[in-house]
Amino acid sequence: MSETIGRNTSDEESEMRARDIMSSPVVTVTPDTSIHEATAVLAARGFTSLPVVDKDKHLVGMVGEDELMRVQASLSDHPVASTVESAMRVQSAGASLWSPASELAALLAEEGARCVPVLQDRYVVGIVTRRDLLKALSRDERAILRDVRARLSHYAGAQQWAVEINNGTVAVEGRISAAEDPMVVTALVDSIPGVTAVKLLNLESSELPA
Repeated sequence: MSETIGRNTSDEESEMRARDIMSSPVVTVTPDTSIHEATAVLAARGFTSLPVVDKDKHLVGMVGEDELMRVQASLSDHPVASTVESAMRVQSAGASLWSPASELAALLAEEGARCVPVLQDRYVVGIVTRRDLLKALSRDERAILRDVRARLSHYAGAQQWAVEINNGTVAVEGRISAAEDPMVVTALVDSIPGVTAVKLLNLESSELPA
């Protein structure tokens, strides 16, 4: 017997989500951060953009290489103290943890968008760059399989399950005892980047979650 648990396997529901792709924790700046300091952060970290948050840690804008370069050029002609607030793009919206990869791609395709902030209750919990998205979408299935096997081995304490992957769908075959909750097994596999669906095979009906 086989059972697919976790994500729905329709095209729309089986897509990777922002939570699978994003980088976290996120380096942020405030409107009061100096242009010099923000520029130094971008240069040191290799970022293209930074989220700007207010005193409550809520997203209020984004500032990137283009904005900082324009301000730096103007400062050379008019050397005055300048802050991120003078350069940032005002923005309070972003993706959610559950935004699908297709939505992230659409947001990144917008003119000037180098990255997409991921929000939870207005707090920036992650960020997805173009490189993050391309890397996730092109992830080699052998690497995914290695991660799945390592995670299951750590959970069960032994290599007791056979694992296969096909187009992002991971099949886990083997007896799962009452102590090894099928929902936990599914969640462990489902959270690995590149996994789009999980199938548990050869389970007795009494062992499946209601």
